[in-house]
Amino acid sequence: MLMTSCGRLPDADVVLWEGSQEINNEESITIDAKLLEGIEVGDEIAVSFDYVGNDPFPGVGMMDKTGQSVAGSSRELVDDSRSESSFYVTKQMKDVIKKDGFVLGGGGYVARAIGIRKHKMLDTSENVVWMGDVHLDDWQQYLNISRTTFDNLEIGDVLRFRLNNVVDTAELMLHTCNWGDLPDSQAWIYGDSLFEYVADKQVIDEVKKSGLKICGVGFTVKKVEVKKPIWRGEKIINWHNSDSVMFSPKNFINTKVGDKIVACFDYIGGTNWPQVTFMNSRTWMDLPGTNRKLIYSDMCNLSVYVTTELLKAMHEENIHVSGEGFKLRAVALVHYPADKKASTAFWIGNNVMPTKWSSHAQRFEPTYFENIKAGDVIRFSISHIQKNAMISFRPGDWTVFEGLSEYPLDGKMEYYDFKLTASMVEKMKKVGCLAFGIGYTLNEAHLIKAESL
Repeated sequence: MLMTSCGRLPDADVVLWEGSQEINNEESITIDAKLLEGIEVGDEIAVSFDYVGNDPFPGVGMMDKTGQSVAGSSRELVDDSRSESSFYVTKQMKDVIKKDGFVLGGGGYVARAIGIRKHKMLDTSENVVWMGDVHLDDWQQYLNISRTTFDNLEIGDVLRFRLNNVVDTAELMLHTCNWGDLPDSQAWIYGDSLFEYVADKQVIDEVKKSGLKICGVGFTVKKVEVKKPIWRGEKIINWHNSDSVMFSPKNFINTKVGDKIVACFDYIGGTNWPQVTFMNSRTWMDLPGTNRKLIYSDMCNLSVYVTTELLKAMHEENIHVSGEGFKLRAVALVHYPADKKASTAFWIGNNVMPTKWSSHAQRFEPTYFENIKAGDVIRFSISHIQKNAMISFRPGDWTVFEGLSEYPLDGKMEYYDFKLTASMVEKMKKVGCLAFGIGYTLNEAHLIKAESL
């Protein structure tokens, strides 16, 4: 291998190619596997280029011998502000290119040099499926990760995104590479450097088909890893037969408020009330903050966000995932960014209200309200407020609270308060309540006692 640097990549440790080649649908550059014998995980394959821009989506890509993007790579978008692009070698990528080499592809640029920068990387784990340094500062930018990167992804695996340069207002959202939606993937990051997302059956089918697109504002993507769930298997659950999967407190040593427990399942039905429940071993009652969750044929996962009260229970006793009407496939524990208010919430979630009025709502059972009294306030923390958004609050039987109606929201609001009357308290202790509406996301529910107002 040639071990001298070149003019276009002066800090390269290894030069693989130099010249002038326009890259487009017909023209590419093939790098033979013999030139890559010394490459290691963590090394950087750098490409120097002149931007041309004669492509609808100018970008630099690494292709395998089948014409697919190499595992662990991403097609990097380029513009006239850039003259270099690079790919960091993962274990998957190393195995592919040392065997078959790679093809430099994409479009909209003239390649000038391809080289390798050697790096000493401490993390050479097979769990790392992508490495790089891609900053996202507006919604027009994104990072595409190749579909072959996810060939080995299994139900319940957790995609872990390592971030830096995260601002307090950072927001992240995931799509497929063809802009398909991935459910429940939009999140405020709150200055956190870690975001995790569970791969259920739907997610796996989509990313294996077209890859993963990371969008957002206010952060740099440094690494994507795959973490295993705390349980994986195939168990048909019917609580009438005492079926469940149990977890001891040792599973939750590092859990924090705002994290999620995610159950992945195959819907079976065959019952009037198919549901997933999270229960304790002591009384076989629902864990605080979880409620009983009905499931439907189009669902394949269900999440519970960890409140302070739930975390206390998880540290003190065994918990069970039970219910009926489904086959449990995996249970994962997911780190999730939470704001500072989460520690006082009696419920945490990410319930996206539709843009038209419907029966979609967040239900709160009577057990939440055993100690409430007139003058207390229910505070709903809200986000992602859209034009013409409205919030409403009703008893759990869908009747109405006297004097309450629907209330408009504006984009500056972070919460909406409902002060409880004696009649509201009486009703909520019997049938609970519902929060619903249009055009916003419900994130937390807090009980503020009258004496603290």
